[in-house]
Amino acid sequence: MKKVSIVLFLIGSVFWACQAGEQNSLDERVNALEKELATLKKVLKVVAKLDIDEYADKVDEMVKKQELEEKAKKEAENKVHSIPVGDSPLLGNQNAPITIVEFSDFECPYCAKRAPSVKALQKKYPGKIKVVFKHFPLSFHKNAPAASAASIAAQKQGKFWEYRFKLAPFYRTLTADKFISVAKDLKLDIAKFKKDMKVAGANQAAIDKDMALGSSIGVRGTPAFYVNGKTAPNFEQVVEGLVAKMK
Repeated sequence: MKKVSIVLFLIGSVFWACQAGEQNSLDERVNALEKELATLKKVLKVVAKLDIDEYADKVDEMVKKQELEEKAKKEAENKVHSIPVGDSPLLGNQNAPITIVEFSDFECPYCAKRAPSVKALQKKYPGKIKVVFKHFPLSFHKNAPAASAASIAAQKQGKFWEYRFKLAPFYRTLTADKFISVAKDLKLDIAKFKKDMKVAGANQAAIDKDMALGSSIGVRGTPAFYVNGKTAPNFEQVVEGLVAKMK
């Protein structure tokens, strides 16, 4: 607005000068017009400079913002987080040199698609990899907390991982009947399973604890993978690289 006001004032001054010279002789009017044209050129140069300065300022702001974002991203990628296993399900040798921590949501289609990769990688390198599962049901996935509770019920019978991998393909149809059906396929104690699958008490506390941990280290969506404490969206490649260095 300030720039527009300046431009209008300057152009208005030129126009007023034109009107004031109407009663003068032709030569005087031509001379006056030449002076006014010269003034107008100066005005346009000022306008151009203002545009360039304003654009340059915006570019500087954008560059600084991008640099800060890139710096924050690199710092996050290089940061090694301390992620305790706690009571979380663990697959593989607990003393394995490579640890994959997965923050996951049973209703997340991307989590379902990555589940086979987790299983295959751990099987491919027995003794070298351990996988830790953390619950992170997203707020807009209404059935995810119940699925997490059901998997905890299976964990209490020593069948978390079997249950987790068997339930994964059914992310679109997570219902109590489906939870029980999968439990039956795994030959769990159904009476105990039904009692333990509620989203309340210790189950809710375990879910909340995992979510608080995830949020504290930067988890915003699922699946979120960490390899030896570092964020690793492409965890397969990271693990392959680490295994290669061991040879």
